[in-house]
This record gives sequence, C-alpha cells and structure tokens, in this order.
Amino acid sequence: MSKARALGDFISTGGILSDGIIESTEINGVTATSSEINVLAGITATTTELNNVAGINSSVQTQLNSKQAIVSGVSDTEIGYLDGVTSSVQTQIDSKQALVSGVSDTEIGYLNGVTSSVQTQIDSKQAIVSGVSNTEIGYLNGVTSGVQTQLNAKASSTALTTAINGLGTASALDVGTGANQVMQLDSNGKAPAVDGSQLTGIEAGVSAAKAHFLATA
Repeated sequence: MSKARALGDFISTGGILSDGIIESTEINGVTATSSEINVLAGITATTTELNNVAGINSSVQTQLNSKQAIVSGVSDTEIGYLDGVTSSVQTQIDSKQALVSGVSDTEIGYLNGVTSSVQTQIDSKQAIVSGVSNTEIGYLNGVTSGVQTQLNAKASSTALTTAINGLGTASALDVGTGANQVMQLDSNGKAPAVDGSQLTGIEAGVSAAKAHFLATA
C-alpha cells in the first residue's frame, strides 16, 4: 500500500489528522500553545545559535542594558581602575598641580604656608654674604653714607700710634723753658718761670715783668 493511501486511511479512521489540523496538544510531550509555537515562524537561527542562550535565567535585554558599552582601546583592567572613584575624574585632575620635572612632592610641600610671590619675597631679601653673619650685617643699621668713604676720611690706627709714640712720655720729653723744649706744669698745675720777652701775643702796654708775673701766678 502506498504512503498516500496509508495517510488517507489514517485520516478517515478519525486520527489526529481527521480534521486536517494537528494541534500542539495532540503531539505527545508538547506543552507549548499554538501561539507560542508560531513565535518561531521566520526564525533563521541555527541549532548552535539557539543553544547559545542556554543558561540564561532573565531577560537578555535587561542584562545588556546593565552593562558598560565597550570603549575602543580601553581594556577591562583600565576600566577597573575607576573602582573607588567618588566624583568626576576630570574635575579631580583639573584640581591637581601638574608634575614639574625634577621637582619632588617633598619640595613642592615646602611651599606650604607661603602667602605671596616667592620671587617677590626673595628679591626683597639681602643676599647671604659668605662669612658675614646676620649680627654683623645688623651693625650697618644707622649708617647714612658709604662706610668705606667714612673710613677713608679717618686717620688709621697705625698713623695715630706713630704720632702718639713720637710724643713719648713725660720722662722722655725734652722738658724745660728753653728753645724747642716742652713746658711742663708743676705739681700745682702752674707753669714754670719763663722769659717773658719771648712771649708773643701780649697786649701793648704789658711789660715783660708783668707778663712774667702773669705767667707764673
């Protein structure tokens, strides 16, 4: 018997094809409704592709929407560096001091407490002179003109010493009342008797005797 005849007999005997339609409920083990089965209409996916959804336990779209889009050139590791960031990365970067080549964080830290331009403050300071202390520089306070100019106008200690030494002591001086001698006061602070005729600057009318008297009074 041909297959066509066998199918005709199957339909005529009241089988599942007797009405020309096979319902999903008439297929053993199938629990899907006709509408659910019709959803598959037009699907071109392969068995392998359909198997790729195995294990999914919630909406695929919902899961996709919760994921970060892939950024070209940025790895998952690099994105992971954002862990712990609490505010805009760019804002934080903009608030930082750019690194200065050759200057350490410690050196930059020395600027803490500076209240005005460092250069302005430096320019207003006296340069350190090797071997001269702040105390010694302080001795210049009150000086009103060139120190060297003032020093040059003074006699040197050597010249003064020479001049003083040239005078000698009272015992070494040529003391007396004669020519080229130094007159020395006595113990009472009085001048010795001198030849009044040798005195100069005596007013007219003053005799030599009176001048001598005045000189020895």
